[in-house]
Amino acid sequence: LIAVAKIKIIPLPAFSTTKNEGETYGNLTAFIFANEAGEIYAIMAPFVVYNKVMGVKSAWQLFGYMSGDRDFVAKVSYSTKINREFRFEYRDPALYHGHFIIEGGVLFFKESTSRFFGLGQESQAEDETNFTQREMMARLLFGINFTRTLNLTLAERYREVKIQQGGINQLPFIGDRFPTLDGLE
Repeated sequence: LIAVAKIKIIPLPAFSTTKNEGETYGNLTAFIFANEAGEIYAIMAPFVVYNKVMGVKSAWQLFGYMSGDRDFVAKVSYSTKINREFRFEYRDPALYHGHFIIEGGVLFFKESTSRFFGLGQESQAEDETNFTQREMMARLLFGINFTRTLNLTLAERYREVKIQQGGINQLPFIGDRFPTLDGLE
């Protein structure tokens, strides 16, 4: 059982501007959880932002820091338009008294502002297209620690990527301009 000694709340303005998304405005509020010794064991950082491409996007994020360098990340994000993200990751580099390491995670996201200009050196700025990248991934890593700096690991990863209609209506879809590319829906 963790005794909460201190919770610090830090509201922050969120602002960014990128070529792909344009201007984004909103708020991120960080909740920082520390134990009686002042050690941070969790950060919760929900946010709400807006931009013209993704609409209103809200997210809940939790970062956990435990003894033995164990940590985890949990995130859920959803926009009123295309963008989505669901993520959970866990890491324990000193499992069973430091003899083993284990890491794993699952991820699903949709990002609607990706750009593509073509393949090779002949790509032109006027060939710019837009697409949504939809990705699902799961990974697991298990290892044996021989020393603090030497281990043997086995890792497995599943990844599925699909290209779908983008969120930027002013740009053509990648499949319309480059219909012979593999992997387009």
